[in-house]
Formats: sequence, C-alpha cells, structure tokens
Amino acid sequence: MHAVTLTQTKPDRELRKLITTKFVVKGKNVSPQAVEVLASRLGRPSGLNGLDPEDVVERVCASSESFVISPEDVIEVLDGLKLREKAERAEQAKTESLENAPRTLARTGTGTGIEIESDQSDYDQGVVKVLRNYVDAASKGNVSDFVAYFRSRYEKLSRILKGRLNSQPLPISLVWKRSKSGWGWGDGWKRSGWKRSGWNGNKVDVIGMVADVRETSSGNVLIELEDLTGRMAVIVSGDLRKQARELLGDEVIGVAGVLRNNYLIAENIVFPEIPVVKKVVKKEIGTGKKEEMGVGMEKVEKEKGKKIDWKKTGKEKEKKKTSCKHGIAFISDTHFGSETFMEDAWNRFVSWMNCEIGNEKSQQLAEKVRYVVVAGDIVDGIGVYPGQEKELTITDIYQQYEEAAAQFDRLPKDIKIIVSPGNHDAVRQAEPQPPLPEEYANLFSSNVVHVSNPAMVELAGVKVLVYHGRSLDELVLRIPRLSYSSPAEAMVEYLRRRTFAPGFGSKSIHVAPLDEDMLVIDDVPDVLHCGHVHTYGVANYRGVLLVNSSTFQAQTEYQKKMNFNPEPGNVAVAVYDGKVRRLRFCA
Repeated sequence: MHAVTLTQTKPDRELRKLITTKFVVKGKNVSPQAVEVLASRLGRPSGLNGLDPEDVVERVCASSESFVISPEDVIEVLDGLKLREKAERAEQAKTESLENAPRTLARTGTGTGIEIESDQSDYDQGVVKVLRNYVDAASKGNVSDFVAYFRSRYEKLSRILKGRLNSQPLPISLVWKRSKSGWGWGDGWKRSGWKRSGWNGNKVDVIGMVADVRETSSGNVLIELEDLTGRMAVIVSGDLRKQARELLGDEVIGVAGVLRNNYLIAENIVFPEIPVVKKVVKKEIGTGKKEEMGVGMEKVEKEKGKKIDWKKTGKEKEKKKTSCKHGIAFISDTHFGSETFMEDAWNRFVSWMNCEIGNEKSQQLAEKVRYVVVAGDIVDGIGVYPGQEKELTITDIYQQYEEAAAQFDRLPKDIKIIVSPGNHDAVRQAEPQPPLPEEYANLFSSNVVHVSNPAMVELAGVKVLVYHGRSLDELVLRIPRLSYSSPAEAMVEYLRRRTFAPGFGSKSIHVAPLDEDMLVIDDVPDVLHCGHVHTYGVANYRGVLLVNSSTFQAQTEYQKKMNFNPEPGNVAVAVYDGKVRRLRFCA
C-alpha cells in the first residue's frame, strides 16, 4: 500500500498548468474549478484507462459549444469515459472468467506428487439474487417524515404480532376512554383523566409501541404503551420484570394481561420474533445430553463442534432443505487504508481462496466457496474517529477504494463478492445506508455485487440477510447480559425484536426517517451476517444461522483507549453439508 500526502505536490501543479495550456491551444478558456476536477481524476495512480491529458482535453473541447469550459463540461466527458471503461472491464472479466473456469485444487499434498483437479461437471457460476436493497431516497426530517416512519414500523411489526397472540388484540382506545377532564402524564396515571370502560377484571391482549420504561417505587416496571389510537400504562411484576427492563424504547410488542383499575397488569410480554421451527431433539456432542433446539427464546446453539442446520423458517414452521451446493465465506471490516490493516492475514486468506496453501481437506473446502459476503467497513475511511489521520497509510478515500478493488481482484474470478457498506465507508451515516456510490463502485470488477446496508440476497437458494451491525453497540451498552465477546448472542436480539434499530435516537446509530422502515426484518432469512464489533461468533437461533465475521484490522489506538480487544483474522465458511468451519488466518 502507498502513503499519500494531502498537500499539492510539484507534479500536481505541473499537471494543472499543462491542462490549462492544452485548453488555450484549442482556443478555449477554462475555469479553475474545471481544471481542478480534471487534474484530480488524471492525477490518480489508476488514471482513466491510460488516457493522457491532451486526449481528454480534446474530447471536452469537441463536446462543448461554450467558450469557457465549466466543471459540468468536464464531468460529462469523464462520466462517458467511465461508462466506456466499465463496459470494457466487464467484457474483459467475462473473458477471463471463461478462461479460468473451473478452478483446480492445485497441489493437494497427497504425497504422490500428482496434482488432482476438481470435477468440471460440478462447476457452476454463482448467481446472486438481490431480494431487498435500499435505494437512496430524500428525507427532509420534518414531523410528517417521522410520523410516516413510526407508523410504518408499527404496522409492519403489529401484523407479525397478531399471529402470535392468543386472542384478537384490542385497540387501546377501546380499553381506556378519556374523560372530559383531559389528561396529564406527569401527574400519574390515577389522575390522568382515563376511566374504565367495562373491561375491568377481564383478560385482554394489546399491541403497542414502547414509549417509556421506568421503575416504580414498589420495584415493579411501568411501561407506557401506545398504538394508533392512544396510550395506556402496563405494570410488570415478578419474573417478567427482567424482560421489561431490557426494552429499549420504540419497539413494538404485544402484552397479554388483566385490567385492574387504571392499569393493565402484564401476564406475558410477546416479541415479534421469528417463528419456532419444528422441534428437533439433538444430542450434544461429547456430553451425552439431549436438548430441544429452537423451542425457547433463550436456546442458542453454539458453534463448538455442532452442525448448523441450513433450514428455512416460516409460517409453515417446517424445515426445508435449501438447494445450496456451494460454500459461502463470510468476512467483514477489512479496513483497507488503515495502518493496522493485517496484510499478512489477508494475504493468507487470499492464498487459501486460490487453493495455494493448506492441507488437502482445507483446499477442498476452498474449492467449494462460490460466494464471499462482506458486511461493511471495506475501507478505514477519513475522519471517522478522533486522530484517525495518524493511523492511515492511505489518506485519500478514492485511493482507499482503489486499494480495496485491487485486493478483491486477487480473489478467484469465478466467485461472486457481495459488498455491503458500514459506518467507515463513503456513504451517509444514517441507516439504511445505500450501496457505494458509482464513483467508488465502478472501481471494482464485474464479479462484485454492491448492495445496501442492510440488504437481503439469495445465494444458490440460501437467503442471506447482511447488516453491518452498528446497533450492536446499543444492545451491548443497554443490556447487561450481552457483551462484545459473544456477538452472536447480541444478534439474537435482532431476530427477537425483528428490527436493526430497537432504540430510535440512540447515540450509536442514526436512522433516516423514511416513509418505510427499512430496518424491520420482514422476511426470515436462512443466514444473518453482521460485523462491526471485530470479534467472531457463530450460533443457530430457531433455524437461522448467525455469523459475526471478525475483522482484518489489529487493535487501533482508539480501541485501546476504549478498552476494546478485537479478535482479528477469523473467517466463517458455511457449506451445504450443514457445517460451519472457522478458519484462523492470524499467525
């Protein structure tokens, strides 16, 4: 990797002078802004498909009828060149793919000195179906935008909850009626102006969004719940208080309980979590014990030596085999451009993917991989945290993505690479985040598929939901039982609450108030893949494989100050036989 200074060098000044002279020779005046745009593109190491300044100037002059060349004139020509270059690169990649397919196993280490090749009849070019992808939409952030956003969240999650409650849920307005005296939340619920409406003493089910959670003087938990018709108070006592204390606000839940005076006394709190698959009794390896998997919310199957079922969960609650016959490698947080980027570990991963290292069994596993899913933070970015510029080897964001594209080009051309952005990438910070802008996405080869954060893709019949995982910070911060050392346990909360933003307005995640809440998990995936926390974890929850795929960045100075210890160089590889392999590429 190469270091870049932010100051203008002598060659930069000479290039700008040359560009201005070329325009004058052509009889054109050129604005300083147009010169800057052209020089910034031509001055990059990759250039524009080998074009020299004179050629580009001639194209700009030929396309513009103006006497003074503007930045818009230059950008129009450059965009045309980028499209032509992209088409040529796609055609070249297609040719290389045909020439290189299928991959061979290289030397397998059999001891006989004979090279074994994979069966060409098993080769199948991977296909990526993008099922859910966010396209950037404008949001002014006014009151109507927030109303539409929260209404979308409520309607989506309440539809899920209606199928999980034992009885038909009632609107809050039918349970409580407001008197003419008005209401005031600060004076307490008994003086709020709400009266009983004939339901007192009866069992009722309600669905609402959590407006507030607080402790009462008696040690119980009071939840303020609201729907589209009104608000009500829910009192939670006993063992149920543990669940109530973990509510983060703005979540949509169901409550079954009994009406007593001015309160609903909760008997059960229902989350909109993914459905339970058909019971399966499995024997724990090495223990002789039997355990029912996928039955309770807290039963999470760890990765230690156990098989992970590739099963689809849904309303039918029946297990269904996928058609996946290939392997999927899960990585994230590569942080190209960072001083702490672990180049040796990445090189070993690339060599393994090309079947150049490893024993026979390891190389056979590499041969099966047809997809690589990257869960964000492709590059380290600029100005993401205090003092970051001191820890960068590449200080230009465009060149960071050039480096990333070059590194991904080292992977076999017959695999598909699915790239989703993270909070270090050059997209907006508010979630959902759109795919990388074309300016950076066009640097990558045609086998790289750019999607949003979050996004749902289907890979050979397997539905993979990829989300960078920034809100994991909020979950770990506010739920004491969760920790960064066990990221898969925190990911379970996404599936329980069916949203990636359980607490709107938190410090760790910014959410864009759109007409539709794109952070709700509508469709149940086969795999949920996250990153962000730089630690490794794999689990199975109710038939969904959870993967948090570590990082290729060592501990930064900022992480040391935050007492954060990463677990770098780990890659999870899932294959069709139902097993997840953990590969360590750190020395």
